[in-house]
Amino acid sequence: MKVNIFIVVLYGFISLISPVVAAVDETTINPDADKLVINSSIGYLDNYHPHLNDGISANAFSLGLAGKLVSMHESAWLQATYSAAHTQFKPDETEMELEDKFNQYNIQLLSRFFVSNKWYLDLQGGHQKADYLLGSDIAKFRPATTIGDSVSRNELAASVVYGGRNNNSDSRATKRFLKFAISHLDQDYEDNNPYSNLFDLTRDTAELGLNFKVSEITQFETSFQFEKVDFVDDSQLDSDVYRLLLGFQWQGTGQTHLKLLVGGYKRVYQSMSDRQGFLAELDTEYAPLDYLTISLKGSQTSTTGDIQGSLDTVTKGVKLAINYYYRDHIRFTVNGHVNHTEFEQVTEQRSSDDSAVGIVAELLFNDHSSISLGMAKESLEYDLLGLDYVQNKVELSCRYAF
Repeated sequence: MKVNIFIVVLYGFISLISPVVAAVDETTINPDADKLVINSSIGYLDNYHPHLNDGISANAFSLGLAGKLVSMHESAWLQATYSAAHTQFKPDETEMELEDKFNQYNIQLLSRFFVSNKWYLDLQGGHQKADYLLGSDIAKFRPATTIGDSVSRNELAASVVYGGRNNNSDSRATKRFLKFAISHLDQDYEDNNPYSNLFDLTRDTAELGLNFKVSEITQFETSFQFEKVDFVDDSQLDSDVYRLLLGFQWQGTGQTHLKLLVGGYKRVYQSMSDRQGFLAELDTEYAPLDYLTISLKGSQTSTTGDIQGSLDTVTKGVKLAINYYYRDHIRFTVNGHVNHTEFEQVTEQRSSDDSAVGIVAELLFNDHSSISLGMAKESLEYDLLGLDYVQNKVELSCRYAF
């Protein structure tokens, strides 16, 4: 419960940096989840538009709500997850008219049908509409524009699970765990900027996961995924991707958890030569004391579509989070990440380095309400002149749950 509260607070703070999440990403059914959570915040941003040299600062106000509605029956569980937020910025006086209002909403529906004691079927659907801040998302590696990009995402997914716990698909629940999942995503950008529609696409995926528990503390994991990326614009390069990951998960004690997966991918194009490379996922958590938790995550991933005409995008990243609980009502979180990304294009190869570090102090009044103060610094270095930037942020947030 303590970790969950910290995650809510930290995501609320980081929402000023990157407010958009995937449409369908929730497979945990929690009957004790809050039905309604109201978040409000005021903040300050010292570099409102990171691609302008003016160093425009801005004050910000944000209001949002979120929650989960759960209905549990003998043969089926149903869950509706929703969120919505409005953020209003007040930039310093400037000769240009810069967009200063950003909205987002997201709704997900999950139905779980129990076929037998060991088999169940998940059906999911999600719809998301979000406005990106200036200089972020697909505008992150482009010259300055005065209008942010807006995207709509619709996603459908289905999965058949054997052997996991019914409420959270925990593959450690039984000796053998099998999952087959398929999904379809439609991504549609509004015509806010000349380049926006270049990133409209459909993505179809199929994944097979097989885990085997060899002891009470160790299990082997295997995952094979096929992904088909189809851009609406013919100038973008469609591709089929095959990914294979092998590894293990180790729960040494109640204080230590380790997950390591390694593998590779192959990206196949119709008119270009294939690309292939190394993949890895590392997830560790260590709790040396009851009031201290340290988690470290690392990965090497492959995507496409972040830059126009990009053949392959490989990102190596590390994330570190430290949670410290001082008494029952005061808590601190330190969170940071470092990424190195290489963009392979037809005629050249570019790279970027981005990092962020933040600290959140939270005062919890009771189980339903809290107030938090957060500070963060984010930076980007890109080998195209004029796009490097540093942003500093401060935010005071209030949270109340019903």
